[in-house]
Amino acid sequence: MIKYKVISLFCILLMNCKDNNSYSSENIIEKHYSNDNKFRIEISDIKTDPVCEQQPPSLFDNPKRIRLCFFRIIDTEKNIVVYEISPSDEFSKKNKKCLPSSFPLAIAYGFDKFLDHENIIFTENYSWYAADDTNITTYKFNWKTCEKIKIFNLTEEHITRYGNEKIFNLFANNSYYAFYFFGENKTISVGKLPKELHENFPKNQDPFFSNITEEKPPYLFRENINIVFDNESNSLNFDNYKYPFLQIEINKEIKKFDIRKDLF
Repeated sequence: MIKYKVISLFCILLMNCKDNNSYSSENIIEKHYSNDNKFRIEISDIKTDPVCEQQPPSLFDNPKRIRLCFFRIIDTEKNIVVYEISPSDEFSKKNKKCLPSSFPLAIAYGFDKFLDHENIIFTENYSWYAADDTNITTYKFNWKTCEKIKIFNLTEEHITRYGNEKIFNLFANNSYYAFYFFGENKTISVGKLPKELHENFPKNQDPFFSNITEEKPPYLFRENINIVFDNESNSLNFDNYKYPFLQIEINKEIKKFDIRKDLF
């Protein structure tokens, strides 16, 4: 009996040691709390876990990017994990319905805000996947219901014939905008499209421009587009975006916008 107790105690101590060693090898990089402090988000990495290697190599083209591996939501009152994501979830059919993105850890790399204990704001940038053109989307993701709502999107039209023009489509605050810069005329125009018109526009047609398929610029806004900004400019660049603020360089002047409000 005594021998059994000694062996059992040894096993318990051994298990505890293993758990502690496993925990100690995990590097918690970020912690975020819900407004009521009932839930905590932990974003971490474990260098010794091979599952952490299952990530797009292009993520680390930026040498300053820190590798992330686990995204957890913890019930602070019960001290239990209620939601967890790792790179292997990309291949998991069991959890497929609750993944925030086709690359699950996008919610970790692009984490913006714990809006409340159910909703998380995160941004996915397709430059992570070696995309050349600008494509950035911000979502509100409900980890309990798995509902995902797009609240911001910035995309660049792929134009290769001319180097003196740029077209960006932007969605923010339930409004649709097109930014058009034509270097030859040194002009920039911004058009706003009503949501109803955008949703009902025929597929495979550009909702903002009437002649975007023609060979020569300048492209013309459709008649029903509201021009909200039109001015001379030598440049147009989307300088920086970190939810909820977007910085746009217009004529070498930085303008700061809050995407939760009307931009123009």
